[in-house]
Amino acid sequence: MRVFWAFFGVVFCATSSHAKMKSEQFIIESGESREICVSLGFGENVNYAFIGGRELKFSIHYQQDAQLSYVVEEKTAKEEDHFFTAMVPQDYCMRWSNPNPWSATVNVIYDVR
Repeated sequence: MRVFWAFFGVVFCATSSHAKMKSEQFIIESGESREICVSLGFGENVNYAFIGGRELKFSIHYQQDAQLSYVVEEKTAKEEDHFFTAMVPQDYCMRWSNPNPWSATVNVIYDVR
């Protein structure tokens, strides 16, 4: 949790005029998924951090010709803070899936630069 709040402070204090921090909180039921999608131009970054109430499957992907291409392969995590840089202008989606038999809360903050 310390990592999340440290990242939150860095993003919150960002002075870039075009960087706008967004935050979302949601619940994912057992066996369900949730996505947040952002449009990125070449060289733009999405900075993200999340904390889940349980371990969740997380990935970042884009859709091309009805197929998903993963730029961050699916992994299991309860929390993470990182960034991704787009090499191709595209809509990229962060996805959380809940493999647990119980619902899970997720707190996310992110910005595009």
